[in-house]
Amino acid sequence: MTSAKDRLAHLLHLPDKRSAQPTKEQKRAYIQELSQSPLSFKINVFFEAIKSIFLYGISIGLICMALAAGIGAGYFAALMKSEPIPSYQVLKQQLDNTDQAAGLYFAKNNKFGAIKTDLIRTPINIHEMSPYLKDAIVATEDEDFYKHDGVVPKALLRAVISDVTGFGSQTGGSTLTQQLIKMQVLTSQVTFKRKATEVLLALRVDKYFTKKEILQDYLNVATLGRNNKGQNIAGVQEAALGLFGKNAKDLSLAEAAYIAGLPQSPSVYTPYDQDGTLKDPEYLKYGLDRKNTVLFRMYRDDRITKAEYKAAKKVDLTKEFQPKADPAETTKSYGYVYNLLETQATDIMAKQLAKEANVSTAKLNKDPNLYKQYETQATELLSTKGYQIHSTIDQEIYDAMQGVVHQQGATFGRTYTDTVTDEETGLQKTVSSPVQNGSVLLDNRTGKVISFVGGRDFSLKQTNYMLTKRSPGSTIKPLLVYGPAIDQKLIGSKTMLADFKTNFKDYAPTDYGGTIQNKFIPADEALAQSLNIPTVNLYNALKNTTDPSKYMSKMGINLTADEYSQLGISLGGTSDGVSVLEQASAFSTFADQGEHTDAYVIEKITDPAGNVVYQHHAKKKRVFSKATSYIMNQM
Repeated sequence: MTSAKDRLAHLLHLPDKRSAQPTKEQKRAYIQELSQSPLSFKINVFFEAIKSIFLYGISIGLICMALAAGIGAGYFAALMKSEPIPSYQVLKQQLDNTDQAAGLYFAKNNKFGAIKTDLIRTPINIHEMSPYLKDAIVATEDEDFYKHDGVVPKALLRAVISDVTGFGSQTGGSTLTQQLIKMQVLTSQVTFKRKATEVLLALRVDKYFTKKEILQDYLNVATLGRNNKGQNIAGVQEAALGLFGKNAKDLSLAEAAYIAGLPQSPSVYTPYDQDGTLKDPEYLKYGLDRKNTVLFRMYRDDRITKAEYKAAKKVDLTKEFQPKADPAETTKSYGYVYNLLETQATDIMAKQLAKEANVSTAKLNKDPNLYKQYETQATELLSTKGYQIHSTIDQEIYDAMQGVVHQQGATFGRTYTDTVTDEETGLQKTVSSPVQNGSVLLDNRTGKVISFVGGRDFSLKQTNYMLTKRSPGSTIKPLLVYGPAIDQKLIGSKTMLADFKTNFKDYAPTDYGGTIQNKFIPADEALAQSLNIPTVNLYNALKNTTDPSKYMSKMGINLTADEYSQLGISLGGTSDGVSVLEQASAFSTFADQGEHTDAYVIEKITDPAGNVVYQHHAKKKRVFSKATSYIMNQM
């Protein structure tokens, strides 16, 4: 006699074609008998079901993992498809480069300086570093450094899971090789493409270079907080000198462990404040505790003995830290050029970084906080990655223009004096304010700034008067009024314009000196004599024909709708004004047959390997017809 379990199994299997199919009555009887079977059988069925679900879950999980791995590999391959593979020489130049501040160049590749940075570093050979220092860095930052091939897959997976899920450590996954690449080659942007590029380069660096070479480069470029002069320092030699007043090869075990603990969080663990004073004991404690953590990891990895570990823990480093000192004064040559290139290069790189992150320029310009974020990244890039900024400024012509300003400055006008409060002493003092000058020499066809004058004396005042905004006065008349009026065929050069007393509600213009011609004047004479009443009348008529602001914006001058609505704008009455550079650039339109090209001072930016990361490309805009441009030149 068969049991209920056997009969159920019989029902659950496909019957043989020769076997009789169970009837509905048989199935009902079997199910009723099963419901009356012992409890142990029901439990067995339950666990069998759980086991099946569990096995199915594992199978599905393995399939999903395989699918994810395939997708990830494909995504990695897609990201790397267009990524150029650097040669040994290029990588060596980038990794060995310790002159990290961006170089500044005049035209014709004449270098005159570099982006100012207080990041001090002095590269040395690895044989000039204490063995304690090398062991401490490896034990703390990458205990498998001598075993892996540049990356640790397990750590990478852990880091990816952490990034995706938000759980676990947010800093794991980077080997010393990867950290070196982040510092010397890549930006600090956190994107999957940058991480994938980092992995690819780490594998290549490990293939090209020995572990000793990689470790030497890392120890020469790692940022290590501040020294006793308040300067930011990088590299173990500057850390040894700035913290303990000795060379890196002479560091004790405790000193080496302290320095090796700095890379994780230099600003927190550094013993000095921004002015070079030693931190209060409550803040010094963080770095000293970190030193003990490094010592423990060295002991755990059998790099020091237990006795050395205990002895180094007891060392009071607070007595060895260097006292506060003053940094040496530095002078900035070609100050106006320096400031101009630094500002514009930072803006260019900020917009490039935003573009790489799929942030539009329009969105960037509308959000000051967002722009500040990318501006900070750009500043870091230009001060730490060894870029080269090539300008359009001709050094010989620039020097000649400054010489003329220096020689003829006394003829510009009277020198004013002001009484101000000295910020340091709090006492009143008299300062001189000479009449300033802002000038620019442009290539009309390309927009290239060949030279300029920023002011009378950079050492006295750093304002660049080529860029400051002032009321354009009557120089706006050809751009805003006469050029558009001729282009719209509203007038010709000999059209007679009325110069009679007129009143526009609350606005009653007069010519210079309050005079009125009381006659009709040809347009070319009205412009040549810069008469006001004919110009205001013409602008009033022009506004009914077209939108003059469209002409202005194409020439790079952007004023507000409220300003354009006022008749006084035709005589140069603006809220904020325009700069000398904007005016010169706008006038170049007439010189280039009615086409405008934006003015620029940065020709290109290259990385340490010489690769061009930014190249200026001139874009011409048709503003006036050739005929209008010809007539305006004659006028």
